[in-house]
Amino acid sequence: MMSAPTPLSARAQAVIAAVIAVLAVAALSPLADAMVPAIPLATGEVRWRFQVFGTFLAALPQLALLLASIAGLGTLAGHRVAVRAASVAALVCALVAILLLPFFGLDFIEMRRLVPIDRKATFDLATMKTGLFGGLFFLVLAYMGWSGWKASVKERTTERKEGQGLVVGQG
Repeated sequence: MMSAPTPLSARAQAVIAAVIAVLAVAALSPLADAMVPAIPLATGEVRWRFQVFGTFLAALPQLALLLASIAGLGTLAGHRVAVRAASVAALVCALVAILLLPFFGLDFIEMRRLVPIDRKATFDLATMKTGLFGGLFFLVLAYMGWSGWKASVKERTTERKEGQGLVVGQG
């Protein structure tokens, strides 16, 4: 048996709104960490692409946790816009991740030739971990974004007019 959620107090609503704001700003931190090495743009260099793509893919777990926290708190507090924003951000991160993964794999093959032989095993394991978790977090972020989108749809309510209801059997 499912019970109806209890309304939160005004004090709890205010605190949850502030926590959502803190989490939203905190979610910008891993994005900034991924963007700092990207400046200046050098898309033609394999090392640059590999570092920038790898940094973004490595930031996905932290981003996913922050976005999930925003969506969870927004759901509990009834902040539909926070849930919608978190779901859109999750879908965008998932899209960027799936677009970057093949290029990250191709750049790995090129970068591997430049790594000294005694460091290849460590390089391979670290790159495989980043790629694997990038793929897993693509799936999780896509699922969270889709679920959050569905959960953030405004419920339609119809107002009943006062007065006579449906009368059956009179003719």
